[in-house]
Amino acid sequence: MKTHMHVLFIPSWYPTYPTDTLGCFFREQALSLKQHGMQLGVITPALRSLSTGISAWTGPFGIKEELDDGIPTMRFHGIRAFSWHDWLNMKSWELAGLRAFKKYCAKHGTPDVIHVHGMIFGLSWAAAIHCEYGIPFVVTEHSTEFALGNIRRPLLSYLTDAINHAASLFGVSRELCNRLGVQIPAPNGNSWQVMPNLVSSRFDLPTTADKERVNNVDFVFLNVATLSQKKGQHHLLRALAQVRATRPELQLRLRIAGGGPEERALLNLTAELGIGDRVTFLGDCPRERIVQEMKNCNAFVLASSYETFGVVVIEALMCGKPVLSTRCGGPEDIVRPGKDGWLVEKDSPDAIAGGLIEMIENHAQFNSNMISQDCMIRYGEEAFVRRHAAAYVGAISNHGSPK
Repeated sequence: MKTHMHVLFIPSWYPTYPTDTLGCFFREQALSLKQHGMQLGVITPALRSLSTGISAWTGPFGIKEELDDGIPTMRFHGIRAFSWHDWLNMKSWELAGLRAFKKYCAKHGTPDVIHVHGMIFGLSWAAAIHCEYGIPFVVTEHSTEFALGNIRRPLLSYLTDAINHAASLFGVSRELCNRLGVQIPAPNGNSWQVMPNLVSSRFDLPTTADKERVNNVDFVFLNVATLSQKKGQHHLLRALAQVRATRPELQLRLRIAGGGPEERALLNLTAELGIGDRVTFLGDCPRERIVQEMKNCNAFVLASSYETFGVVVIEALMCGKPVLSTRCGGPEDIVRPGKDGWLVEKDSPDAIAGGLIEMIENHAQFNSNMISQDCMIRYGEEAFVRRHAAAYVGAISNHGSPK
């Protein structure tokens, strides 16, 4: 499979520094493709909302470039001046994208293919570039906004028109593809296809530590997520309290990594339920700390109401940890019940409590090495690069050379 091609990423959001967790998986994907022989570049918006007040006007403006681990990364800094009007907003984005693309090509050459990550607002950049220069592009959608029904109808109409120019359309899970097919129907001859995310090689860890901990008194669950309603930590805390009340002999602990708007409410709920001695809130953690937390837990638990994919799930599997997850979208594509974890109903403390008990009682049936190896085969770098190289070659072959 050909990998020597020039690929330009246009992610709608992207890390602002190497350890930034916002969009970190886009950066990891770009680095992976680069390490396998592709020439990679990134142009990305970094626009500020007027709702932020004076800080909207004091930040940087224009295109700033950095070399990020060998990947030229251009950010277009400015203000979202027309967020109140979808058509004007999109037209301003198109102009910004063309400007960033021209500057990129002048310095780094014309890419063979463009990869949009997140249609809002990267699709407007790619579609404008395609219409002006004939560069083929593919789209991968990741956002939960389509599941939450937060997209205004004029914007959905704009996106539906813009995807007519795309060579291929991908969503990161079957459930997301189904939602996208309803809200933004693919044009004739195209369809929304599944393109799973990459698991970083940093999570490929020895599993001996897990075997040592299994014989300890406490069984440690780890949850990594933003502290928000849709991540379901309130259901998880109630489930833990239920297990403690009904099965006191099961000594479990819960460690929660992440920060967010529900932090105070969750701390209060923990105290109210009387489980403060069983729960540890770790706050926002750098990626290296997450790796260690994954290594030192017995199992991973995800209690979300909705996930388009669930990168943390494959990270846990890569560490050889079985996963208890709610049926919330993406994890149904990943977790194979009884083989590498269990799935339970979402938004139900009772169902989650049952899953916690089942995981503790049946943990010995899981083979950490097999879980890790299977995850590598399904979501590791070789599989990721192979899928993406095929998509890029198909886009170039079917849409001809750039103008």
